[in-house]
Amino acid sequence: MANNYKADGKVINYVAGGTITSGQVVEMYTENLVGIALADGVSGDIIPVQVQGVFSITKNTNTDAYAVGSPVYVDSSGEADPSALGNKFIGYATKQTTTEAAVEVLLVQAAGVRVEYVTTLATDAVTAGVGYVRSEAQSTMDKIDEIQTALIAAGLMKNA
Repeated sequence: MANNYKADGKVINYVAGGTITSGQVVEMYTENLVGIALADGVSGDIIPVQVQGVFSITKNTNTDAYAVGSPVYVDSSGEADPSALGNKFIGYATKQTTTEAAVEVLLVQAAGVRVEYVTTLATDAVTAGVGYVRSEAQSTMDKIDEIQTALIAAGLMKNA
């Protein structure tokens, strides 16, 4: 075994920033590292948080459906949500669910870039693109109006 080996990395000790209950989704140190608390704790306690494995996560809406392999995000309350918008990626569904109260999730750590950040960038790009298209369309309509006004003034076109 390598002389610099420290641990298997499945469980990380975390200094609680507030009250945490066992089974709760915990965002640790960076926005990319999430896990499941293995013990209760209050602010300042060192608690074990598992960052690998499959866990049952309560869904924020029982009607949310997940296929095996679907990405799973958690909202600010730590409940599973199929939407990336404003939520944190935690892993992939390992079991199909429809009306169940929870989804089974294989925890996957983000690789340096938050999914929400990429989603926000994509949304901003689409919004900017829509704004540009609207601007160009308005510019074209203004030019058409100018041409129409000139044609009417020259008597080459009747006023509609």
